[in-house]
Amino acid sequence: MAAQSPSLQSVRFDPLLRCIAERREILDGELLRQSVSLDLPLDPRRAFECLRNLNCLVHWWPRAVSVRPLPPGIFGVGDMGILELARGSAWFRVMRYVPNRRLLLALVNRRDVLAIELRWVAQNRLDLVLEAPRRRYGLFWQSLWLRAMCIRAARALKSHLLEY
Repeated sequence: MAAQSPSLQSVRFDPLLRCIAERREILDGELLRQSVSLDLPLDPRRAFECLRNLNCLVHWWPRAVSVRPLPPGIFGVGDMGILELARGSAWFRVMRYVPNRRLLLALVNRRDVLAIELRWVAQNRLDLVLEAPRRRYGLFWQSLWLRAMCIRAARALKSHLLEY
């Protein structure tokens, strides 16, 4: 039986997420950040055709099982959905989208808040950046977890984009 999804009222896209989305100045030490660059023999239009279709998230996000979009859709800024994971679920929201250049998602579950940024930075290079608020305790394990998520997502993303 699938785990219950959190209600819309319980999801908070708080000011920290807005700071991440708007790239306002954030004090050092507030966020953990991991990034991986992917060299892709693709045109950015082709890559972002896949990336903006958030149904593709299931093919590259670690432990993702399915995506349930919330009206009106899942292709623009402000759109939301529920990402069903192997254990539980998470809400996501499109915070920024610049066609063929940048996609920024916020992912929120009961314990974690995560920003997922995909940026086309060079002719054949896509950067995947994950950011999460630092926890007061367990920082070492949180850092390892974030790095592992970034590496797994990058490998699956590259494979999916090349097959797409």
